[in-house]
Amino acid sequence: DQRRGLRQIVQAAALASAMASAILAELARGKALRPVPPEERRDRSAANVGLAGPDALEDEAERWRQFFDSGCGSWLDDLGPRTFRTTVVQLRREEAAAIVEHWEARSRILAGQDGDAN
Repeated sequence: DQRRGLRQIVQAAALASAMASAILAELARGKALRPVPPEERRDRSAANVGLAGPDALEDEAERWRQFFDSGCGSWLDDLGPRTFRTTVVQLRREEAAAIVEHWEARSRILAGQDGDAN
C-alpha cells in the first residue's frame, strides 16, 4: 500500500512535468496564447486563506516516517533474485561530497569539449 501510494505520487509528478514541458515547447515554437476578454478573467493571485490551517497535520510524524522509510533499505532485499547483484556501501558525507564534486568537474570539462558528458 505504501509503495503504491509512492508510485502514484511519482507518476503524477512525471505527468505534471510532461504537461508543463509540452506547454513550454508550444510557446517556444511561437504558439500564441488565447486572448481572454476582461469579463472572463478571474484573478486568483491573492492568498487563498481558506487553505490556512495548523502548521503540522495530526499525523505528520507518521507521514514523515512513511516517506523516509520508503528508501531502498525498505525494498532492496525484497527484489532478491529479480534483479542484478547489488552491494550497498556506507559513505560518510565528505566521501559523497567528493564523488559529487568529481562528477560535476568532469561534466564541466566535457561540456567545454565536443564530447558527451556521460
